[in-house]
Amino acid sequence: MLFGYALGLGRWLMHVPMQFLLLDLGHVDLGFDPRNNIVRVYACLGEERTAVKEWLAACLWYNLVHNQQGGLIGSWTSSHTDLIEHCKDKGVTVDEWIGKQRTKP
Repeated sequence: MLFGYALGLGRWLMHVPMQFLLLDLGHVDLGFDPRNNIVRVYACLGEERTAVKEWLAACLWYNLVHNQQGGLIGSWTSSHTDLIEHCKDKGVTVDEWIGKQRTKP
């Protein structure tokens, strides 16, 4: 669930339409289906974008990914390392959004 929510939040923040994300994932076998979590993220956030909504979505993304008590990446108790590596090998990452933020001038 964490992976699907983080992936959905990251792609929403990157302005990727849900249909394109689901289409891309339809061609990759991750071993699980994050579709329901992604649909839920896009349904909750909606089409309208505001600075506050983007900031809140970014904060939630950061907490899901980097939380010290069980986030996906970088937590000292993370049990998701194998999952992250497996998905990265398939070309699907949850940290693409933040990587693009760091490279902006």
